[in-house]
Amino acid sequence: MKKYEKKVIIAVLFVIVVSLFLAFIFYLSLTTGKKEAAGLSNSDWLNFWGSYAGSILALMGALIAVIYSNHNSERAIQ
Repeated sequence: MKKYEKKVIIAVLFVIVVSLFLAFIFYLSLTTGKKEAAGLSNSDWLNFWGSYAGSILALMGALIAVIYSNHNSERAIQ
């Protein structure tokens, strides 16, 4: 596996792990001791988690684009 591919895989895995950890902490902080988290309806939660997932996907795409651009720049210099 090339160095470039390893960087992409590590970056994507890092984003996934951090986002899942933050989602879990966020969920726990809102639901601890309550039956309904923050009094929001199901559609509100669906909108929130959809935005969260969309942001994570956009971040992964941006990271891959930056790593790819850096890789091409390094190859052009050599």
